[in-house]
Amino acid sequence: MITRGVLFVWLGLLVALAGCTSPGGVSKIGGKKVSPRLAAHFNIEMAYRYMQAGSMDLAQRKLALARREAPQDPVVYNALAFYYTQIGKYARAEHEFRQALSLGPDNPDTLNNYGTFLCRRGEYRVSLKYFSRAAANLNYATPDSALANAGTCALKIPNKKIARRYFEQALAINPNQPEALWQLGLMAFEKGDYSSANNRLGRLVSSDRNVSPRVLWVAIEAAWTVGDQVNAKRYGRRLLKKFPGSREARKFIHLISRTGP
Repeated sequence: MITRGVLFVWLGLLVALAGCTSPGGVSKIGGKKVSPRLAAHFNIEMAYRYMQAGSMDLAQRKLALARREAPQDPVVYNALAFYYTQIGKYARAEHEFRQALSLGPDNPDTLNNYGTFLCRRGEYRVSLKYFSRAAANLNYATPDSALANAGTCALKIPNKKIARRYFEQALAINPNQPEALWQLGLMAFEKGDYSSANNRLGRLVSSDRNVSPRVLWVAIEAAWTVGDQVNAKRYGRRLLKKFPGSREARKFIHLISRTGP
């Protein structure tokens, strides 16, 4: 659930800057000097790429450069918190998150990421406040993600009533929000409301090409139960194509063998 948020803003700079780097960080774009803040953001993006590749020492060096270049930028400390979370230094991550929030208390990326951090650390109820603050920020590009994160964390309390409210709010903003569709579809299925489950899960499978075997199987079950065999078989074909060796694929084959093609 930790979003990279502002880190992706700088992806478009990578090609332009690729030939302008040095051990001391970025100094020019297209032959022109750049601001320390821009250099810091580039080094943050490079740090993220190193983390993706598992080069944590190189990532740390880039983040140290970013801190020197823009010591008052909350984005730097958000990235540092992400880094320390990845290497399991949670006390240091907490410190960096608090530094980021002291410099930018309303930064929605930091609020969402800190909420995720707290949720993973078992501070479920506290995390909801940060997710809600992130979602309430009118400048946040993806408030539905923060609300879906809040719903997922509320399930860990566990409090399905609160979770449902967050998921419904997420769908009011983005009708195809994948986590909200999945969780509400699953809740409906478990409750025996198969029509609602079929509707939610059908929308999810149609809008998200990367759903898991479990999602596809529950969507198949919901569709089959309400007599929507056309879509059930369509989901099944997708399951067999993308996950042929999965347990869910074997379940679908067994279902078809019992009921006919």
